[in-house]
Amino acid sequence: MYADLAAEKPIAAERGGEKIVVEVKSFVGKSLMYDFHGALGQYIVYRNLIQLTEPEYSI
Repeated sequence: MYADLAAEKPIAAERGGEKIVVEVKSFVGKSLMYDFHGALGQYIVYRNLIQLTEPEYSI
């Protein structure tokens, strides 16, 4: 398993020698809480995968 950082075109940049990734989420579904839980779950999975596979990125 790996984090595909190019899947949804996240914003990638470098700051002070650190690589950073920013992904913008919108909450436009019928349920704000459902969208939030989905985004939070995705963040947790991505964070763990990035720490394992891409340690040069800041979390």
